[in-house]
Parts: sequence; structure tokens; C-alpha cells
Amino acid sequence: MTIRNTKRMILLAIGLLVLVTLLDVFVTLRRPGHSIDYFEMVMPLLFVAVFAGTWRRLSKLEAEHGPDYVQPSPPYARKMLIGAGIVAAVLGAIAGYLIVAR
Repeated sequence: MTIRNTKRMILLAIGLLVLVTLLDVFVTLRRPGHSIDYFEMVMPLLFVAVFAGTWRRLSKLEAEHGPDYVQPSPPYARKMLIGAGIVAAVLGAIAGYLIVAR
């Protein structure tokens, strides 16, 4: 994947995280008697900080090699993607349960 496409995906992820945070704030303020959990509201924005660090590294690579540079794939990339998919599925299931149970 080129650096340009990776940056587009990061922008999409940041947009979705901001949307999740805004929806969480809206739901919290809309329900009467519901306590405000600030950690829960700020948690998605912490991922934005992680993406900002990745963005900085990608910008350095882009300055050195150009926007169409394809990063070399590490030998363990396939195992990491499978593991990340499993973790995402488990966290999605937990989030779905918490949304339904809330």
C-alpha cells in the first residue's frame, strides 16, 4: 500500500473515531439520570493520538521517497493481520454487547 493510501485510511479512521466520540457524548447527554463517564468519552480520542504518531512517521517516509512509495512488508505481516482481525472481531462483539445491554 502506498503512503498516500495509508494516509487516506488514517484520515478515515480518525473521522470515524471522532464520530464515535460525538455520538457517545450525545447519548450521554440525552439520557436523563445517566452518569457521565469521561474516560469512556475520551478513549476513542486517545487512538487519534496514536494515529497522529503514525501520520508523522508516514510524512517522513513521504518526504524521503515520495507519496507513491510502497513500504516493504515485514515477514510477520500476515500473522499480524490475522491477529488484528481476531482482536477486532472480539472487541466488536464486546462493544455490540455493551451497546445492546446499555
